[in-house]
Amino acid sequence: MSKRVRVNIPGVRVNETGCRVLRIIAERSGCEHGRRCAEVQLAHRDIAQAAAVSVPTVIRTLAALRDCELVIVRDNVQPNGARLPNGYELTALGLEVIRMAEELGTFAE
Repeated sequence: MSKRVRVNIPGVRVNETGCRVLRIIAERSGCEHGRRCAEVQLAHRDIAQAAAVSVPTVIRTLAALRDCELVIVRDNVQPNGARLPNGYELTALGLEVIRMAEELGTFAE
């Protein structure tokens, strides 16, 4: 079960799974603190494996992160109808959540 991570940003509630998903996107995009992250294409199953959660959990988590404006999600549908992995880009607020979670020791092993 995920624990709640308390960040001091009004209106933003992110649990440990959300923080892990944000961090995975940041790492895969080569993002550095304080800089805009490049968009990265990731399959739900790849995120799930890296975060050690199920694919449905990743889908729910990404929807919540998108609703909080922590991540931008871009559908990747080809003209012939084929679906490729979605594109993900962290917002400045998403980067701030990762920074605060790291300060709180959320990712300590």
